[in-house]
Amino acid sequence: MSTFRMSAASLLRSSEAGTLVDRVAEHVRISGSGVGPSERLAWSRSLSVLSRDLVDAGLDRVEVIVEYKLPLTSKRADVVLAGRHPRTAADSYVVVELKQWSQAESFEGSPTLVTVQHMPGGPRLHPGVQVGGYCEYLTDFLGIAAREPQLIHGAAYLHNTTDDDVRDLFAEPATEQSRLFTGQRRGEFLDYLRGVLAPEPGTGAADRFLTSAVRWPASTGTSRSGGWSCCATGRGRPASAAPKSVRRSLPPAASSARCPSVTSRSSRRCARFAPTRRSASRSGW
Repeated sequence: MSTFRMSAASLLRSSEAGTLVDRVAEHVRISGSGVGPSERLAWSRSLSVLSRDLVDAGLDRVEVIVEYKLPLTSKRADVVLAGRHPRTAADSYVVVELKQWSQAESFEGSPTLVTVQHMPGGPRLHPGVQVGGYCEYLTDFLGIAAREPQLIHGAAYLHNTTDDDVRDLFAEPATEQSRLFTGQRRGEFLDYLRGVLAPEPGTGAADRFLTSAVRWPASTGTSRSGGWSCCATGRGRPASAAPKSVRRSLPPAASSARCPSVTSRSSRRCARFAPTRRSASRSGW
């Protein structure tokens, strides 16, 4: 599987040189996904902002894993930051969901679904819930995280917006795996990153993250051969095994579909692990 990673300082240099987008696009294509114009534009804007923020925070040697493909699924996290915790010196990881949204509000009063201004395609998953789902998934399936779940942190960064433009989104309680920051809170975001990542190289932590064994949680009650399914729009796992933050927030049409590949347990409905409706073009950035 292709991996795209470099230090925050290198990421910023690549962005300023104009080579970053092509390199990320090549990584995604090698991984088997298409790349559209909207996705390239998102990388150009969001990754340049994040790399600058990391350097300004003094975290230029932290390792940045871009478009990380979650184990056993086709879903990708925008960024995983890898380094050492400043207080414990243990490995520390931050899953970051990047959004270019300028305005969003709750969808029909839902705490987990939002409507995004100027973005067609219906409601989107609350970005905090989305990144929390990714973190919970990694904790379930990644060996290094299963042993020490406190190593995995999560944050959604809406760098183009202010608090007032996404006021409804703050109604959803935040956890260590679902923090929410706007561009107005950039200072808080930098402080947050300094609190979970030390200003030292993150190459070793990234190596351990990327080479960690994938475990099959005993709580799923399924086997490797029969527990996973391939639904119409993507790979998923049985609803009973999906992260709670994903299960409870998917719209009915996205949260359940008959899975033709499960035999003895075919009556079980399958949750497509698709916390947003964005396609390979990642228009949800």
